[in-house]
Amino acid sequence: MEKLICKGTSADGRIIIEIINEEGKAKRHFFRGVRCGLSWPSVTSPAYYCLVGQLSDGLASGKYPLRFLKEGESLSIGELLKNLFDEMGIYSCWEVFSEVPRFIAEDNRSYIAAFTSIKRERNLQTIKLLPAPFYQNYLHGVSLIKEWVQGEALYIPKETILHEQLRTIKVDSLQQNPENSFYAINALRYVVGAFETSVSTPSQGRKPSIPVTVEAWS
Repeated sequence: MEKLICKGTSADGRIIIEIINEEGKAKRHFFRGVRCGLSWPSVTSPAYYCLVGQLSDGLASGKYPLRFLKEGESLSIGELLKNLFDEMGIYSCWEVFSEVPRFIAEDNRSYIAAFTSIKRERNLQTIKLLPAPFYQNYLHGVSLIKEWVQGEALYIPKETILHEQLRTIKVDSLQQNPENSFYAINALRYVVGAFETSVSTPSQGRKPSIPVTVEAWS
């Protein structure tokens, strides 16, 4: 399995990540930015996150390709968020995209409260929780993922939960609660939707984050 080592940022704000393949060969990649997709837990599925980076060299199609970097899952939202924030710190990630509309299920409100609480503990770490584009439409999210993959603009390693779910999902799977059955794809569609609607900006061009409060979602 490949190994990733973050080497910090370049003078122009790009994130430098060294990727070592299974043969031990290392190659440095420059990323415009790294974003996170987060799927809240349910009765039948764990909480899950994936970090996805956007490479700085564009394709002929005009897209800046995406590359899977990290993932994690846990039945404990507190444990998962602490691990997530650690990974975000390592990979200079500051945006988390998820389901955070104004009116949401009571369980998800408690999860957002947990997110805000742990974020407050990391007061030196810049983190923003943002509503994912197209969060209401799972099918549209899957279609976007398919477009990016077919356009050779999204790479996901085989030895991942995410790759396995993408390999096994079928059309019939979309009929009954795919958000729970395919929770990793749920998180991926959030972050791919974010990249579809806005290109990631290197750190020099970023605006200061606005603190997220529980009241913001009530």
